[in-house]
This record gives sequence, structure tokens and C-alpha cells, in this order.
Amino acid sequence: MSLVAQQLETHKRLQAARQELWRLYLPNFLCPYREFVLDPSLQFWTIVVTLALPKRWDFSISRISQTLFIRPTLATLRFFSKDPDGEDLLVTAGKELLHPVAPRPLHFQPPSDIQSALSGVAAFVLSVVADVIGAFMDPVKMKKWFSAMSAFRAYLQASGVGAELEESLIKPLWRGRLLDNLKILNDCQEILDEDRTKLANDLDSEVSSEDLVVGCSMMRFATAAYGVEMVRSAIDREANYEHVNSERKAIAFHCNIPTEDVKYIYIQPGDEMHTMRHFIAVDEKTKSVVLAIRGTLSISGALADMQAMDFDFCGGKAHMGIAEQANLLWQKTGQRLRRIASAYSEEYRIIFTGHSLGGGAACLLHVKVHTENLLPTRQVYCYGFAPPPTYCKGSTPSPGLEMAVKNCVCFVHDNDCVPLLSVASIRRLACLMDAVDNCTENLWFTTRFRIFWEFVKVPGDIVKTVCSVKHDSKAVVGESAMVIPARCIVWMKKTLSGRFEALACSSKAMASMNIFVCQDMIADHMPEQYEDALDSLVARRFQEQL
Repeated sequence: MSLVAQQLETHKRLQAARQELWRLYLPNFLCPYREFVLDPSLQFWTIVVTLALPKRWDFSISRISQTLFIRPTLATLRFFSKDPDGEDLLVTAGKELLHPVAPRPLHFQPPSDIQSALSGVAAFVLSVVADVIGAFMDPVKMKKWFSAMSAFRAYLQASGVGAELEESLIKPLWRGRLLDNLKILNDCQEILDEDRTKLANDLDSEVSSEDLVVGCSMMRFATAAYGVEMVRSAIDREANYEHVNSERKAIAFHCNIPTEDVKYIYIQPGDEMHTMRHFIAVDEKTKSVVLAIRGTLSISGALADMQAMDFDFCGGKAHMGIAEQANLLWQKTGQRLRRIASAYSEEYRIIFTGHSLGGGAACLLHVKVHTENLLPTRQVYCYGFAPPPTYCKGSTPSPGLEMAVKNCVCFVHDNDCVPLLSVASIRRLACLMDAVDNCTENLWFTTRFRIFWEFVKVPGDIVKTVCSVKHDSKAVVGESAMVIPARCIVWMKKTLSGRFEALACSSKAMASMNIFVCQDMIADHMPEQYEDALDSLVARRFQEQL
């Protein structure tokens, strides 16, 4: 059998196994095992035999996996499988009906919060696996990885930030105090939470209904930029297999636009260190041509996030990794965006949007387009979600910068830490952690244990010491006062009653806030959390106007 025939046979066997896996009507307790363990394992195996192994091994490895893993597992699941006749057709896990090898286009129920979180994690893991395998197969990409990590390590050493982080985080970690310190810092910060709200809510104007409505629509585009798996985890209305059996259909369904209005999709797995994944679509509801940019979903994207050194950009300084991405993205897609927009009248504006890393790239691309006058005949806007601080204007800002800031609105969800991540905020956090560690290093383990599990309150002297800490604001090498370049930052803060309120914050006020250490600081960053908060705010605003 030829090598090509062996490879085709391997894929045929794996596809057949996945199809049989999803044809089984399993009890509810086994559906998560199928969705989050077995099927990702088959996808991973497909990546390995396709990219990493010599072709002559494919067929023999496929046979071994069939004998030792696939057949015994399917035989076990068949034992638990339900009769597919009658009422049991719709009792399987909802997410299975979105699967690319699902046997029939049945309806499904939107995923629960835990299913959504697991799906997001699974999508990230699969993306990382593909990224790693791609790096091993591509020496140029591997060289870029090592270069980025070396530059980041050199920056930490030269600036002194690495020494600050080691003193405040690494030392207490090795001495077993880090978790206790984080808990104590959280308790101290909660005491100052009211002051934090007052500090952030510093704009005289309120958040407009238009900002919320358009932002709610654009957040769907930002989520869709992550790909099919993330759409499935965030979807909140009934769908079927036909709605999401391709990237284009999934984007159209989640953004509530016709499939033909998705004009262009750029997908290059693991290529975020060159050009980030993105797509261009037309939204008739807002009369917009939308460029949506994907956030961090791979190691390459994370390395771009880490390159936070100063970079000359549009008359000021910018986050180096994200600024380079903005430049590369325009080189890749700028002309195509012009051509697509030219097919529509001038009343159609252009909107850049994205979440996390994608939000930061959208903000800097928006600044670039305005300061360099790259789209002179169009109104250009930006709606960013969870963007990190990315820009510091220079002493002689470009004339277009003011318009870029005026036309940009960004959103921050509750305790999300990413919009606060800058060199300055990390140094302030290190200073606070160091102050806590100085207080706890003389406490007995039993005392710290009781504080951690809230059997006793944090001693008043520790609270007083931590709350009075003032960080030395002296800048280090390669550090500028980065902010989010937006007219208004909408802080979607959750109240004690569980409802959201939209606070209008300035970029300067948001940048001056400390990272709030709590259990939700990562979970609040997820795209579906942003969608839910915006849905709640828009519904509430609509009720108030009735």
C-alpha cells in the first residue's frame, strides 16, 4: 500500500470511529466523558499522525490504536448505549448535536456554565497542541518562539521587574505562603472596593444606549473570531448541526447575519506570531463592515502578549507584541478590507473589534488607521473587549489620535484582570504582595491556615499596613504609562444583588487601578461572560426606556 493510501486509510478509520462514537445514545452521565475526553483524544491523535509522525508509520499506528484503545472503548460504550428509538432521541448531551460528525441535525439546549467552561478549556488545549506540533515541524516558528522568550527574559532582568516578581511571588511560593498571601491581599482589597469604584467612575457622562447596543452586537463578532469551538461554548439559543458545520456558518449564526455576509476568513493555526486569525463580515443591523480579531488561544498568542516592552508606534509608545501584530494584520488584510468596504455605500462604517489580545490589536489598528489616514473616505470605530493597556501618546501626538480615541469604546467585565495588566500594574501588585509577605513571614502556619479558611479575620495591623502601601512610581527601563486608547471604558460591575451596572471610566483611571486579586479574576475574562453581561445591561436599559 502506498504512503498516500495509508494516510487516507488512517483518516478513514479515525473518522469512522468518531462517527460511531457520536451515534451512540449514552446516559447523561457519560456524555461529558465522550465530549471532553474521548473525542478530543481522537482529534489529538489525528493531529499527531498527520503532522508529527512519518507517513510510513500512519497505517500501523492506526491499527495499534484501533486494537488497544478505540475498539475496546467503543465496545464498553455500546454496553451503556440507549435504544435510539422513541423518546430517547433528544436526551443526549446538547453539545453533541453541534459536532461535525453528528448523525443528524437535531436541536440542542444551550450549554450550562460548566459545559461552556470545559468547552473553552478543551478548545484552548487543542489549539496549544496544534501550535506546539506546528512549532516542532517549522524551524522558523520555533526560532521566533525562542527569540520572543529570550527578549522577554532579558527585559525582566534589565528592568529589574524580574527581581521584584521573584521577591514577591517566587520566594513565598517556595516557602509555602503564596496562597495565604493571595487570600490576605484579597481580604484587604475588598475593604477598599468602594474606593476602587469611586476612582473608576470618574467621567461626567453616562454610558449611552447606543454604546451598549452596538457593543452587545460586536461582542458576538469578537467571540466568533475564536472559531467554531468557542462559538459552541458561548451559544445561547437553539441551533442544529447545519448552523455550525463550518467556520463561515458558525460565524454567521452567532453574529446573527446571513452566511453570505461573512466575506473573508483568515485561518492559519498557530500563526499568531505572524498574523492573528481574523475575519471580515458585514453587519446590516449597525450598517458596518466589521473586522474581528481573535484573542489569545495558543502559545504563539501568549508570547505576543508577553512582549510588553516599549515600541515606537504612531507618534507614541505601544505594547511591542501587540503593535507588531497590528502592523502585520494591516499588511495582510488592509487592501482586502478596502475592497470589501468599497462595495458598500459610504454610510457603512468600518468597525474593528476583538477580545483580549484581539481587543488590544483592534485598538492599536484603530489608532494606526486614524493617525496614518489609511481609510480617508470612511468613518472608522473600535469596540474592544478586555483589551490590555497598549498605548502611550508622545509629546507631539498625531492629529488623528484625538479622533481615534473619540471613536473607540472598550468594555471591562467586573473583576477581569487582563484590562489592568501592564508593567506598572504588575509592579504595584508585586509591591503589595511583598508587603503582605513581610507581614506573614512571622505568622505561625496555624494562624495563616485559620485566616485562609476564614476561621478568623485578617489581623488589623496587617490590613492597615497593606492598605497604606504606596508604590514607588519611578519608571523602569522600557516602561511607559500605557493606557487603553479609548474615549470611554465601560466597566460592567456586578452589584451585590447580582445585577450589572455600567460605569463610565476614563483610560487614565482604569490604568491607575490595582489588579483585584480574587477567584473570579480569570473566569470574568471569558467571552461568554462578556456576552451575558452586555445582554443583561441592554435588556435593563430597554426596560428603563419603556
